[in-house]
Amino acid sequence: MHVQLIRRVRTSQPSTSVKVDFANPITKGLSGVIRLDACAEVVNGKLYTATGTKLQRSIIGTGRGFGSTDGAGTTDKVLTDIVGTQGPRTYFVLAKLNGWGGGNLGRFFEGTTSSQELFYINNAAGNGGLIYWRQFSSGPRTALTVDPNSISDQFGKITSYSVSFDSSSPSNQAELYIAGKRYAFSSLDSVPTGTANSTGAFYIGNRGTDNLRNIDGTIYLVLVFDRMLSAAEHKSLTEKPWQVFAPETVPLFWSGVTAQFARPTSDASAGTWTASTGSDLYAMIDETVASDTDYISTVNASTCEVALSTLSDPASSSGHIVRYRLSAEAGGVTVRLRQGTTTIASWTHSPAPASLTTYAQTLSGGEADSITDYTALKLQFEATE
Repeated sequence: MHVQLIRRVRTSQPSTSVKVDFANPITKGLSGVIRLDACAEVVNGKLYTATGTKLQRSIIGTGRGFGSTDGAGTTDKVLTDIVGTQGPRTYFVLAKLNGWGGGNLGRFFEGTTSSQELFYINNAAGNGGLIYWRQFSSGPRTALTVDPNSISDQFGKITSYSVSFDSSSPSNQAELYIAGKRYAFSSLDSVPTGTANSTGAFYIGNRGTDNLRNIDGTIYLVLVFDRMLSAAEHKSLTEKPWQVFAPETVPLFWSGVTAQFARPTSDASAGTWTASTGSDLYAMIDETVASDTDYISTVNASTCEVALSTLSDPASSSGHIVRYRLSAEAGGVTVRLRQGTTTIASWTHSPAPASLTTYAQTLSGGEADSITDYTALKLQFEATE
């Protein structure tokens, strides 16, 4: 058995610290990454794990934990200095929501003047489902409301929530994706314009002391891009979110044995068996591809035997297959693989099929191991009445 280490696109959450795979075209413009060890269980804006949850080092900004109480204060900042650029942007969140209730998967906040909330979830009357919006304290609101019924089947599942927008004129566009499905903005007062300065910070799960913007669920991964992703890229990230990290190394195992084929080369004994043409039995059944135009047959109970071409010992107990094709008007046929006068394996067909039937018999490990001389193999056919 041979083994080779190969690299493949990462399909699961890394168990150790790994780098971002900037060779992957989808990571173009990736400016912020938050990977949560053991994932962040968020209940009322607080992290709940047995030993505490740490945030992996982000590309830009500093990873910190949540506040010790309700998430308020400076200790709950996750990413800093990445939200101060106007223009195209994409936020991608991989999370599992437990159900409806008030809360944000993420929120940007600048002092006391403005905030940007990423996926506010609320099923209360008048709030309507899942909303993405940009809200200034006294300014316009950009919102997309998604019918609760259209995403409630995602609860309890690991799902992607992502938004792409371009606040630069004249683009002024925005798109929302849930589980890779695109939703167009139905109500758009103004596209988000980014934050006004570099003091903005990104909070995961909540922000503030009112407990009205906290989620219940699990957050696994947050990605920030300084560009709008295409529909195909949103779909690709939804299907393989961990592909942004360096490929994983996995072993590839394969057998180093080269396939060998033994075919009849001479008659050892003929009995009352006859060839359809000529006199040699082996010449009728030695073709590479089965052909029914030439064959051997008998009308009596009789045994014939043909010698097989020489093989080398494969040093393997697997992959030994004997193939033959037979039929009978009456009676049966027993086929044996023999080494000299020793029977290695036998197969009895009684009664034999009325129409020509192909058989592929695989030797057991013990039968294969009982072959000690691969130059002395023969096939024997015994017709019984």
